[in-house]
Amino acid sequence: MSGLPIRHKPSVPRVAVIPERYGNVFSPCASIRLHSFFDRMRRAGEANVRFLIPSEVEAWRPDVIVWQRVSLADVDKVGRMCEIAARLGARTIYDLDDNLLDMDEHRERDAYVDMVAAVRESVRCADEVWCSTPNLARRVAREGRGRITVMPNALDPELWELDRSRASSTGSNALRLLYMGTRTHDDDYAFLSKVMDTLHRASPGAFELHLVGVRTDDSVSPPWLRVHSPPWFVGASYPAFVHWLIGQEGFDLGVAPLMSGEFNDCKSPIKVLDYAAIGLATVASAVPAYTHSLRSDVNCFHAPNQVDAWVASLAALVARPVLVEAVRRNSADLCGSAVFDAAVKARATRVCQLAG
Repeated sequence: MSGLPIRHKPSVPRVAVIPERYGNVFSPCASIRLHSFFDRMRRAGEANVRFLIPSEVEAWRPDVIVWQRVSLADVDKVGRMCEIAARLGARTIYDLDDNLLDMDEHRERDAYVDMVAAVRESVRCADEVWCSTPNLARRVAREGRGRITVMPNALDPELWELDRSRASSTGSNALRLLYMGTRTHDDDYAFLSKVMDTLHRASPGAFELHLVGVRTDDSVSPPWLRVHSPPWFVGASYPAFVHWLIGQEGFDLGVAPLMSGEFNDCKSPIKVLDYAAIGLATVASAVPAYTHSLRSDVNCFHAPNQVDAWVASLAALVARPVLVEAVRRNSADLCGSAVFDAAVKARATRVCQLAG
């Protein structure tokens, strides 16, 4: 479909999108939060969208300028973009999907220390800030002056091939748990390790944890752990990672442990969406990221962040395959064309309203 000519409707807004980049590719956050939605708008002719670097913006004379996270990585760059917007009469949108205002507890805090000021300046000067969750919106409201709109995450059904059939299990006697994420979840993995150790002592071989990313130290390999590494050519490309991931099969449940805190409590439940997209129900920590929009035993399983509670929850689900299947089917409604189309429409509507 992307190869078809684009026929823009009369007087559609010109939108300059400045995505966060990792080298020559969009960062995963840029792919999820900006590219999927704005590319769909472009293909539908709802907006004349270009993905630009900051130096290209002024010459294109957009009606709306969109940037995210630290795609403008210092205060001076943010200030210059806002000056360009003022000269052009363009409106500005800043998209934020993590609480980069409170990084003290996060393992990447040192990498972001010089960028937090740019985040604050972006929040302060943008006409509108898009946040991925209500908790993040409330945090941003303490800093910003413009309108704050909650724009939840949604998965691109074409990228995730949501219409393909998937095998949920290999028939293994073990309950195969999938845990995936960026290599910033050492604390969450340490907690889950205690859960797995307890389960293994009680029932050796009955539970396996299949890990993709998550931890920074791969030197320890307990008997319940299976590590899956994407091939080298995936690199930092989110579409390439998704293509690899959807080819991995044979899992029974997704797990999403998450310790509570200022940073994590503003996170979105996107990990549950990812698992749902590959046909899995999720057991998640009972923290705001997973409780504000998900219903226990309906489209997600929740467990308090206590080792005994997680052990009991996982052990109980072994004997309740009918409930697991019901939650798996319900969680499929969290992603799909209807959800994604609604997310695109919400963004397109705000862009058109801002552009006037």
